[in-house]
Amino acid sequence: MLRFARFAAAALAATLIAGAAGSAHAERGTWRFHDDTRPIKAVVVGGSVTAWPRGNFGHFLEAACPRVEIALKGKARLGSSALAERVKDQVVRNRNVKVADYEAAWLIFQSGLNSIGTPELVNRDQAAVFQMAHDHGMKVLALTVGPWGAERDARRWAWTAGLAYRAFTARTVDFVLGRLTPEEALGRYAKERPAPGWTDGERPDVAVDLYYDSPLRDREAPLRDEAKARRYVLRDPAIKRELKALFDDAAREARVAELVAQVRELPRWFMKGELHSFDHIHPNMEGHRLMAEAICPKLPAAWGCDCGAIASMEWLKQGGGVGPKVQLSAAAPAGEGEAVPN
Repeated sequence: MLRFARFAAAALAATLIAGAAGSAHAERGTWRFHDDTRPIKAVVVGGSVTAWPRGNFGHFLEAACPRVEIALKGKARLGSSALAERVKDQVVRNRNVKVADYEAAWLIFQSGLNSIGTPELVNRDQAAVFQMAHDHGMKVLALTVGPWGAERDARRWAWTAGLAYRAFTARTVDFVLGRLTPEEALGRYAKERPAPGWTDGERPDVAVDLYYDSPLRDREAPLRDEAKARRYVLRDPAIKRELKALFDDAAREARVAELVAQVRELPRWFMKGELHSFDHIHPNMEGHRLMAEAICPKLPAAWGCDCGAIASMEWLKQGGGVGPKVQLSAAAPAGEGEAVPN
């Protein structure tokens, strides 16, 4: 795991919260599906969480759903606009992915974290991806971003600074879950739209909440100190301006109390520590197992999934056969292994 961890940590240090990070365009994909016994095909595209190589949620889902072949095409260091281009290059423009030949074809898409500081851009790009996939004859399973953050990530999550990143994250999540109008989700980008309201193509066929109602979320984390939270709230320049606009003392105090409670609760929007891989953003294998367990019940019956089997699956080295269970070596490359029922 060390080799991957060093790469991913360095990538995130350079690109997380960086807007449309990463290469905007790449060569057309030439990969193909290989398993003719699985008539339904699905492609996972997203950032570095979806690119996790050892026990990815896609591995667990493919093992649990015998009628589906899943290709993992996530890539680290890509912001939302670059991920839209990746869908175009690796899926839509890939002549080996022949959607019409399959019983059904699905795009499993997750975007947001590398561009979370610009949630309106993320939502615009996600809507474009959903429309592109539908126009290509695919159905769309959209995953929200998962819980993330840590006390040690002071630049983004220290006291009142965390309120902004919590709000940024929630806006991308609410868009995926269908809770926002175009004006709420897109802001200034809503003016680019030819008509009000969402089109059917801009909405996913299935949306999965991995944030609010997430088994990865640390709901029982200790609250932050109330007195400190209040001091930071009262010192924050933006909050001071907001409070000044409230002419009623009772209204100001009610708003302060609300913000103090939100600041104190921020650690309860982080991922559980035992599910961290090399940082507070990327789930480890057990985190991916929980992701798969959250996704699986939402999948169509045609996939033939045994969702209950995911809890007892183990990650085996490729070629291990029916002999003793062999753990995948830490430095093994992506794809060298499979999740199988225990």
